[in-house]
Amino acid sequence: MARAGASAVYDPLRDRIVIFGGKDATTHFSDVWSLSLAGTPTWSPLVPIGSTPQSREGHVAVYDPARDRMLVFGGRDSSATSNQASSLQWGGVVGVEGERPPRPSLVSPFAPNPAPSTARLWFEVSSPTRVRIHIYDPSGRLVRKTADGVYPTGRHVASWDGLTEAGARAASGVYYAVVSLGTVQTTRKLVLAR
Repeated sequence: MARAGASAVYDPLRDRIVIFGGKDATTHFSDVWSLSLAGTPTWSPLVPIGSTPQSREGHVAVYDPARDRMLVFGGRDSSATSNQASSLQWGGVVGVEGERPPRPSLVSPFAPNPAPSTARLWFEVSSPTRVRIHIYDPSGRLVRKTADGVYPTGRHVASWDGLTEAGARAASGVYYAVVSLGTVQTTRKLVLAR
């Protein structure tokens, strides 16, 4: 797996790093790998849906959580520089029969964090689920309810605009979002820096 010039992005929904392309001493690559960060870090090849971009090195990439994809631009292969932009989406992990990939994280961290005002987090539900997202200050006082309802299957984005329930601007400082996806509860920390 040793190579140079690959691009890497963090996939917060699954708590993994995704790597595309790069080269070793003789070969340019167009493969996609994930490094699971849950438990023991493990490398696994990913299978892109549709066509794979041409092999390359020295390109840039970003993760688009709303569409669950890796966007790749530029770079060069053995013969020329490329201005090609590509979207990589994957159908799953290639593995041994009967082997299962690690369960993905259902709630991402806040982004941006620290946040000057609005911060977002992404969450995923596998069936229609009641979702509650409440923001608390460090003393445990409720600051704002940002979500409370049934969400359909899929990925969703929740935002906090830095306002309290009364509509006032919350003070700069540390806040905690308690995210309840049905009976599963997770806490995410956010620093509001105005």
